Amino acid sequence: MPSSLSLYTHLLESNIAAIKNDLDSVDASFLCETFYRGLTSLSIAIIKGMPDDIVLLLLTKSPYSAHIKNRDGTHTYPIHVCAEYGSSTTVIRELLREFPQALNIKAITRSGMYMSPLEISRENESLSASAKEMFRLPVSYWSATKNSSESAQGVENSTKSSSANNANRNEEDDLLREVSCRSSRSRF
Repeated sequence: MPSSLSLYTHLLESNIAAIKNDLDSVDASFLCETFYRGLTSLSIAIIKGMPDDIVLLLLTKSPYSAHIKNRDGTHTYPIHVCAEYGSSTTVIRELLREFPQALNIKAITRSGMYMSPLEISRENESLSASAKEMFRLPVSYWSATKNSSESAQGVENSTKSSSANNANRNEEDDLLREVSCRSSRSRF
């Protein structure tokens, strides 16, 4: 059985097979601790550009890890790390569903400025337009999608659950398009 610290070593080495093996045996509470330079395992995975399945596995194993700020002097949360280093819309969506209030929290960036995830995302040229739009959606939107996805999990019929998830994605897509349209209109 690997030690909990081996997970951090494997994250730093980007050893995906070992990470998956470590996650089978590591205690979920360990994922909320900070070790390497004051970073959580979730933040390390995002910074290292780990595949979505690894980041989502970390988040699934310990959803509360999205609520843990890094103790590296920046006081960033994983969603700030996504905005600064880049991440997929899938990862951003799941982090915002888990901890939407992080959108309102300002943290210190690498440049030394206090910024919200939205402000950080504006500075990141490598972040996709759809990812940037996700940061523009209000906390209330992400809170509602979390509540509706939790409700969908309680449905016994997997078809109904799948339909609810598709409806949520469609609502997200519609809202993203609406925000995008509004922002492009305001530029003229």
